Amino acid sequence: MKSFRIISSFIIYTLIGQAASAQNTNLDTLILLRMQETNTPGVSAVILKKGIPVWEKNYGLARISNNINVKDSTIFFLSSVSQTILCAAVMKEWEDSLLSIDVDINRYLPFHVANSFHKNDPGDTITLRQLLAHVSSVRDNGSVLNSVYSLGDDTMPLGTFLQNYFVPSGQFYDSTKNFYPYVPGKTFNVSNIGTDLAAYVLESVTHVPFDTFCMQNIFVPLCMDNTSWHLAGLDSNWLAKPYSFSGSTYTAIQQYGFPDYPHGELRTTARSLARFLAMMINSGFFNNNRILKATTVTKILTPQFTSKNPGQGLIWSQDTFGIRTCWGITGNDKGASTNMFMYDPDTSGIILLANSDSFYPADVIDSMFTLAKRLEPGKNANFNCDAGPTAISPVPDYYKTIFPNPAHVFITVEQTGNNPVQEILIFSADGKVMLNEKLSQSGNRQISVAHLANGIYFMKLIFQNQVQTIPFIKN
Repeated sequence: MKSFRIISSFIIYTLIGQAASAQNTNLDTLILLRMQETNTPGVSAVILKKGIPVWEKNYGLARISNNINVKDSTIFFLSSVSQTILCAAVMKEWEDSLLSIDVDINRYLPFHVANSFHKNDPGDTITLRQLLAHVSSVRDNGSVLNSVYSLGDDTMPLGTFLQNYFVPSGQFYDSTKNFYPYVPGKTFNVSNIGTDLAAYVLESVTHVPFDTFCMQNIFVPLCMDNTSWHLAGLDSNWLAKPYSFSGSTYTAIQQYGFPDYPHGELRTTARSLARFLAMMINSGFFNNNRILKATTVTKILTPQFTSKNPGQGLIWSQDTFGIRTCWGITGNDKGASTNMFMYDPDTSGIILLANSDSFYPADVIDSMFTLAKRLEPGKNANFNCDAGPTAISPVPDYYKTIFPNPAHVFITVEQTGNNPVQEILIFSADGKVMLNEKLSQSGNRQISVAHLANGIYFMKLIFQNQVQTIPFIKN
């Protein structure tokens, strides 16, 4: 597939200004533009307000070769966003007083872990709080962690891998690369392997595999369908294919795994993840079930070691988008970019999942929160296990969708309901009419866009007493 053409800053602002007066149409345009600039095939996005989805959209392709669109059922690789689930699992056991986050983790582990630079200092212990706040002195050894990626699910047990990483006689042990040369609790450095170790502490205490614990205590109570730490638990037909991009070519990446899976291997849909975010926004409560205590959620979202990193809670950290300081996390791995944030003052939240490793548009996140400020759940709206997000207004009869978007050769106008499109116009970014076609028949309409230059366009659909404008990319 050819690469997207990058549009100048002048045209960017023109596009956003001309897209439509409605802010959600501007958001559509901005997301598509950032997809174009970052060569991202597909994106799934959700906005929540008061723990209820009030806006959700899917863009582009889950699988390029099959021309499969991103849908509500598309399953994305979460990367580090997975760690928010890990944190909730650990803290659920903490609130039941079955483990402490402030004692030496060796109290719980079947093998001994000590910083190799300070292993003879009895006071320099590693705690769960340090692991979850990234000040543990445990270090990601890239040469090891990059070498254990496997096609499909990895078969090495989590405990076996971690023992080989942290015990001096282990296959992956390196006294200088697996730890930082400072005592635990003194310096902030993100450590994925540290969060894996926290997950294994939980597994060692409960004597339940970490993935099973999450299924029983988080995924099932939250009705997080199509969610699994491993490919074996998912329908491969719904998986978004990860992609890399180089020059003018997309390269599909085979679905992969690694033995230290808790830090980033969770796969789920944006809507299922929205149920987890709704629980956090609602102080641990979802669908008449209390998943976490409100005090536990508060502890997670409280800065832990303020002199080391003032915005770091337990896994969740603070980031600023526009005028908002939000709590959340970003994830990035081969063919995956993910974002999940919440803004407490107006109880809003956003989710952005993409199947490329370059999609981190801070302005899109800011725009999603700006739109959230203007949205409210409908009267008696709820978000539960029995149905999808009922707060989202029923799609009006006049609303149409177009697919695929981005489009390459053809684009199809979907004709739903009893109010067919009567006329279709396509405009370029500078307002030039590129197509004007009157329709006399109902049913889906396929339109050739092969003659259009690569870039962003606007399709205006005219039907009885209504006009709808949809931005799309030609690539």
